[in-house]
Amino acid sequence: MEKTSRRSAAEAKLDVLNAVKMGYEKPTRIMYAANTDWARTKRYLAELIAEGYVEMMKKDMRSSKSHNPRLVEMYSITLKGEQLLKDARKVFKLLSSSLMDGGCGEVIR
Repeated sequence: MEKTSRRSAAEAKLDVLNAVKMGYEKPTRIMYAANTDWARTKRYLAELIAEGYVEMMKKDMRSSKSHNPRLVEMYSITLKGEQLLKDARKVFKLLSSSLMDGGCGEVIR
């Protein structure tokens, strides 16, 4: 049986950011799309907001029958977050092609 490696925190954080980019706005949906647990999802979202990659807004989701406000946290990616994902994809592409060539000498130079 082949041993699978765990994602790094950076990879998991990028998965959360990518889930937001894909249109998942609610934290539970982001958690499922990024395959993380609730505590990590909330922590990564807080970090991504602090770093300027994600914005959080509260949206009124009251039903038509209710007059009580029901504020729900909704997340969206910023331009800075989109640029980070583009840059990360370039890095992963370089690393994977370098590893296929038998080393990372080209990347380091």
